[in-house]
Amino acid sequence: MKVILLQDVENLGRTGDVREVSAGYARNYLLRQSLVVEANPSQLKRVEALQARGRKEEERRRREAMSLAEKLGSLTVTMPVRVGEGGRLFGTVTNADVVAALKAQHGHELDRRTVEIAEAIRTVGPHEATVRLEAQVQATLKLDVVAIEA
Repeated sequence: MKVILLQDVENLGRTGDVREVSAGYARNYLLRQSLVVEANPSQLKRVEALQARGRKEEERRRREAMSLAEKLGSLTVTMPVRVGEGGRLFGTVTNADVVAALKAQHGHELDRRTVEIAEAIRTVGPHEATVRLEAQVQATLKLDVVAIEA
């Protein structure tokens, strides 16, 4: 029996895939759980339209991510931190600190999990952080860690 997946099904496929499965598996499990619909010409047209809309939406998100990556690449975020002797920080600068400073200084709101700091920032001076916006879109954010009086 040919079916169209409405949701991701483990070991079978992803949403929108057309698969051939046994009639019993389709009737007794997949259809009862509303995971699939039977593949007929009208359903196939509907799925093609949904997939086309999904591709357009994905392309739009990728373009937005590319423009945001350009903006972030040109920015420098100043990170004021307390320091001890020799310019060493009390603790480290975290990705949450970077996101908070970016929002406060430039108004861009990001999820802290998208910011990656290669090495722990424990000194004053220029540093870099990588921001992953989409699967293949990333930006390098310049950080300027400056000392403040304790």
